[in-house]
Amino acid sequence: HTSYNTSHHHYLHHTFSMLATATPVVLIFLFIVALCSHGIHTAKPSYDHQTKTYNSQFKPFRLENTLTSLTAFFSPDYSLDELVKVILEAKESIDISIPSISSWNGCTFPKPGKKCIGCSASDLIQHESFPIFQALNNALHQGIQVNILTNDYGDELCENEMDLLTYFQVAGANVRYFTTVSFTHSKYLAVDNKTLVISSINWTKTSIMSNREAGIIIRNASSSTGYNQFAAFTQGVYKFDMAQAYVKPLPQYPATDLQLIKDTKYIPISHPDPYHFNYCNATSVHPFQITAHMDVQITTSPDFAFEAMMPDFMSAKKSLAVSIYQITQDEFCDGLIKMKTSTPALDLKIFVSNEIYGDADYKLAVKCYNRLYQNGIVVKKSHPKCLRYSHQKYFIVDGKVVYMSTGNMSDTDYPTPPNTFPPYGESGWRKVNRDYTIRIENSQGTIDRFQEVFNTDYSQGVDFVPTH
Repeated sequence: HTSYNTSHHHYLHHTFSMLATATPVVLIFLFIVALCSHGIHTAKPSYDHQTKTYNSQFKPFRLENTLTSLTAFFSPDYSLDELVKVILEAKESIDISIPSISSWNGCTFPKPGKKCIGCSASDLIQHESFPIFQALNNALHQGIQVNILTNDYGDELCENEMDLLTYFQVAGANVRYFTTVSFTHSKYLAVDNKTLVISSINWTKTSIMSNREAGIIIRNASSSTGYNQFAAFTQGVYKFDMAQAYVKPLPQYPATDLQLIKDTKYIPISHPDPYHFNYCNATSVHPFQITAHMDVQITTSPDFAFEAMMPDFMSAKKSLAVSIYQITQDEFCDGLIKMKTSTPALDLKIFVSNEIYGDADYKLAVKCYNRLYQNGIVVKKSHPKCLRYSHQKYFIVDGKVVYMSTGNMSDTDYPTPPNTFPPYGESGWRKVNRDYTIRIENSQGTIDRFQEVFNTDYSQGVDFVPTH
């Protein structure tokens, strides 16, 4: 999410039903608690390690009528298999940008009664059940270069123990911590500079197994040499960010632990069955690669992504289907009201997550949804007894163009001009994220797959009703 930290539990979970029956006194109390828990909006986030001004430089990259292969995939039923399959394709390199990497066995969460995190090397090798951990471990054993860019939350490691990132660093991965702007919110994977994955999927068990998420695999986009031309753009961003990032010094570990980690024995990759959801249909469309001449554009936030996307967002004439974790940014909220007012016949459907992780984001989302409701716009929340979060981020314009992003409709993910971002403590500081957005047109099969998942989710949604 906007400031997601898988290692901490001090954020508040909210569902929209929580405040429906609250009295004004309770609302005031919750607001005061939120201020005490989270600090004021302008406080420096713990993960923000930016030290110098960032000037936007990566303009949108677009290819028209270019032979491209796209595979749309969704959580909770297909994302794990698709991510692992892409990792297993690697022959030379794996580049990852991700907010965090969370253990499926508790090794990135505080020990009972302690503030530190971690597990022993042997515990991780024998018991860590996250299939991506296993797949990356095997890639390192094969001599494949693994690069990981992530956020530093200041977690303390227990003595002689390690989290997954530290383990990878000991095993030979190039692990660096993001400083370009406040936070890397991107969920990005590149293999051999040929196959790219852009998605909403955090590398956590909840995101992969219990959420609705959306992703795109990009192959081909071929020049005459077979080089993926989109990789020149995304890898340019990635290499820039890696050059600004820092490496953490490793703690001293026993020689026996180092020997275990350097052992190149193959680690079996687990294949957990998808969860079954009793109260709703949480399935999605089966991943299917579509190869055709199409128009594709990739942008990165905070560099000009808002300016690139907003004209398309506002261009809907017949229909606009929005499937998004949260809408907290005034520009998007205002835009939806303006569209519905100017084009009353517009088939406008909005689907958002029933539950939001974080008090501040929750309040901003409710503020927007109240305004939409007051202007006669229906907002559907995800089924309250279905998936944990509806964390997908896409919208479909007139059934012809789909935008899919790693970011939400939030100020942090789509900041407005000026496109200069000084570090905390300097005039003009804003909390902003690194994100990616992909625009797809003239690939009707891909768009139809997003539309099918949207229709399934929306049909099971529950109307948002303002709190009083």
